[in-house]
Amino acid sequence: MQTRTWITGFVLLTLLVAASPLARPGPVTAARVAQSGNLLANGGFEEPATGGSTGNFWQAWWQETPRPDDGSFNYAFRPSWNLERLSTGAARELVYAGNASQRVINNWDPWWAGVKQTINAPANARVRLTAYARLWTASAGWPTPSDTTVGAIVQVGIEPNGTNDQFASTVVWSSGISPHTDWQPVSVDATVGSAGRVTLILSANYRGYSRQFMAVFFDEASLTLLSSSGTPFPTSTPTRTNTPAPGATLTPTPTPTGTLPPTLTPTNTPIPATITPMVPEYYVVKRGDTLLSISRRFNLSLAALMAANNITDANRIFIGQVLVIRGGTPGTPSAGPRIHVVVRGDTLSRLARTYGTTVGQIRLWNNLKSDLIYVSQRLIVGP
Repeated sequence: MQTRTWITGFVLLTLLVAASPLARPGPVTAARVAQSGNLLANGGFEEPATGGSTGNFWQAWWQETPRPDDGSFNYAFRPSWNLERLSTGAARELVYAGNASQRVINNWDPWWAGVKQTINAPANARVRLTAYARLWTASAGWPTPSDTTVGAIVQVGIEPNGTNDQFASTVVWSSGISPHTDWQPVSVDATVGSAGRVTLILSANYRGYSRQFMAVFFDEASLTLLSSSGTPFPTSTPTRTNTPAPGATLTPTPTPTGTLPPTLTPTNTPIPATITPMVPEYYVVKRGDTLLSISRRFNLSLAALMAANNITDANRIFIGQVLVIRGGTPGTPSAGPRIHVVVRGDTLSRLARTYGTTVGQIRLWNNLKSDLIYVSQRLIVGP
């Protein structure tokens, strides 16, 4: 009886979320250039929009097709959107980095949907869109393992002309991934059109399947410049080739049917073509990092990074490890910065007072995009 009551309550809550109006951003503004060179605004989904259904600067999109008479699941239903936040009790596994991730979910009915963002970018530049994604598909509540027999497909796409149409034939799509068991990155490269505007699309496709919970989580999306006017830039995103799940059928340029979100009218200003990423003094290792990817991200040689941190095995680093990026003496073990493990009740302002520094400096040391922190997070609070 308790199990039935829990499931009924969960379904009712999901229906209430789905019935509420989707939060839609106003006219798209120029994306703020992050310190890492990310052209996207709110790529970590840390800033909630009014209503909290999608991250600020992001717009929900979906496909709707009628249920066939043959009883199959070859149709698409409108799902619901919400932000998963560690600060409000979300499972740690469902947030890749920071405090929040974007969730899209539905019960039983298949769906094809996601979020998108239109921004300005240098005309004719080569760009790369990368996002981290995770699927959770189950017929029982969390933490039931995701059902890997469901061939849901996650992709990212770039519409190079900024038309804000995820179904346009001009969308350049990535290969598909089915990240059921952990977070995985997926990337695609494209050339910005002459209008200097692009639409970035994050997509998950559950058409053909039915389970009680069918969800995708997106986090840490980024758009980086690879080249401009023929001049290549170093990129912080490792090259990755993604392959679709066995037996999965990808439909990169479908014919749109059903109800689509209204088109936004961008009123933004161009983003400068040259971006100089800020190099931090220290870097805290995150899930998915390797020494090679970190060295490439900060334009260092692998040998120099290993020497600065007294590392002898390039394959042995761990999540939460603090690495010296600049300011260290190569070959000399560093005492390292002062680290604080966040406990309940901590805030950046309280930590700044405790350790005699400023909120801005703590954010700078830790590459934080906002003031949100979470319990057990390791923060650099002093040199």
